[in-house]
This record gives sequence, structure tokens and C-alpha cells, in this order.
Amino acid sequence: MNTHPFRVPRAVLFANGDLPRPDIARALLRPTDLIVAANGGSRHCHRFGIVPTLLVGDADSLPRDVKAWLVANEVPQRRFDADKEATDLELAVDAAQEMGVGELLLLGLAGGRVDHMLANFALLAQAPQRNLAMTAVVGRQRIIPIWTSQRVVGRVGDTLSLIPWGSDIQGVHTKGLRWNLRGESLFFAGSRGVSNRLTEESAEISLKSGLLLVIHEFTAPVLE
Repeated sequence: MNTHPFRVPRAVLFANGDLPRPDIARALLRPTDLIVAANGGSRHCHRFGIVPTLLVGDADSLPRDVKAWLVANEVPQRRFDADKEATDLELAVDAAQEMGVGELLLLGLAGGRVDHMLANFALLAQAPQRNLAMTAVVGRQRIIPIWTSQRVVGRVGDTLSLIPWGSDIQGVHTKGLRWNLRGESLFFAGSRGVSNRLTEESAEISLKSGLLLVIHEFTAPVLE
């Protein structure tokens, strides 16, 4: 089972993508969360009235009202040159990890330019190397990287897809799904793991090698 020593509260990172269900995104926030805005992600903070703990990126490209709001609230800013070798979101992940967090919730990853969107989701593959519990939520779907074993909690009938990321996945075992796997492989170029369903209130997923992105379309009003 993935375990992480949470030293400080969870960090929530807002990227500059879409929030297709802002009500769900807002309801997922906790009072103890550290809020990190990746440049344009500060638009969502402004919309929610939540002052970021840190802004990563060049605020000069932000809408005038958002920029004025950040200045008025004296939000600390970490600036980088435009010719940098990482996206604002990846730099925001770096900054959050430097704060000592062990858990990240990523919001605003989808929409906009396809290259940025793919790069945003690819950051989830860094979870094993960073030893971070990283989860993204897009609308009613949460994306969880799994590289050893993990329990995914939901409701009976929820859709659960197992997507191999970067390579073939070996030795996959599942319990609590409509179509369970028993030590089988899932292939990076295949679609076998798409659109499974929970038959219990949780699923157990483990694998021998590789990285899975588990996409859970949840039906609960607010996902804990």
C-alpha cells in the first residue's frame, strides 16, 4: 500500500485549465490546505475568493482584476524567466514539495492547448520518484497514479478505468470490479482497462511493475 508521512497539510495546485465542475472543485477544498496557483490558475482562486499561499509564474500575463487582487492580498510570488525548461505547473509541484507536503490535489489540468494538457497529466507519473500522493480531479473524474497497491473508494456502479502509462503493466490484480484481473498484463497501446465498474464500495488494485493511471468517475456528491 502506498504510504506517505504527511508533514504539513495537503497542497492544492490550481493550473490554468478548465474547471468543468467548479462546485465540486470548491467542495473538495479543506480549511487546512496550502493553495498554490500556477500562474493563470490564480483565476480560479480569485473566482473562489481563496487567497493563494504562493503564486508560481509571471503575473504580468494575468487579467488586470486578478493581478490587482493578488497584489492587494500581498500573495508571495515565485517568478521564472519565460525561457524556462518546465511548465508553471511542474514548478508549482516543485514549490509545494519544498514546503514539505506529502499530498497534492491538482485542479484545472484539462482544456486549452493539447500539449499543455498532456504535459499536465504526465506530471502524475512523477509521483513514485517524488514519493508524493498525487491526485487530479476533472469534473466528476479523479485520476490516481498507482505503482504498487492502493484501495480506491467509491460507490457500486462507479466507472473505473485502468490506463497503463508509459509502458506495459505487469502482474495486475484487482478485487471489487466487474471484470477483475488476476496477475495479468495491461498494454500501453491497448484499451483493455477502460470502463470497468465497481461492484463493491471499494476496489483493491495492485501491480508488479509499471504505472497505472486509475480514472474514477465518481457519483458521490463530494468525493473525500
